[in-house]
Amino acid sequence: MPKCVIAVTVLLFALSLPALAFDDELGQVAGISRTCAGCHGTDGASPGAMIPIIGGQMEEYLTLTMEEFAADQRPGSAMLKFAKGYSTEQRRGISAYFAAKPWVNSPWAAASSVQNPDLVRACAGCHGSSGEGRGSSPRLAGQAPEYLSHALLEYHRGERPAATMRLMRAFDEAVIKLMADHYSSLK
Repeated sequence: MPKCVIAVTVLLFALSLPALAFDDELGQVAGISRTCAGCHGTDGASPGAMIPIIGGQMEEYLTLTMEEFAADQRPGSAMLKFAKGYSTEQRRGISAYFAAKPWVNSPWAAASSVQNPDLVRACAGCHGSSGEGRGSSPRLAGQAPEYLSHALLEYHRGERPAATMRLMRAFDEAVIKLMADHYSSLK
C-alpha cells in the first residue's frame, strides 16, 4: 500500500475520533434522558395535564429550570431529586436534547382565548406575542392549562424565584386561569 494512502487513512481515522466521541456523548445524553419520558412523555411531549411539555421548549429555560431544581430554588418534589442526580454538564445536555425535539401541543389545550388582550400584553415582552418563548422565558403556547395555572399560582404566591414574575401577585386566581387558558389555546 502506498505511503500516501496510509497517511490519508490515518488522517481520516484521527479526524473521525472527535465525531465518535460526540456520538457517544449524544448517546449518553439520550440514554439518561429516557428517565424523563416516564413523566414528560416520549420526546418530552407530555400526555398529562399537570406535567409540562419539555420537548421543543427553550433550551436556556430548560437549563435554568434544571439548575433551580438542583439548587432547591424551585418547587417540585420529583424534579428536585432527579436534577440533583445529574452533573451540570448532564443537565445542560438533557436540556439541549429536549430543546431539539419538536414541540407537540398538549392534548389538554384550552379551546378558547382571552377576549381582553390587556390581560396578556405584559407577558408578550418576555414570552413573545404568541407565547412562543424567548431565551430563558419559556414557551407557553400549547402547554396544558392546568399546568400553566399551577405554575402561575406558584409565582403569585412567591414560591418560584423570578423577579420578572412578581407581576403575577397583582392578579387573582380567576384572572390567572384566564391567562393560562389563553396561552394554552395558542398553537
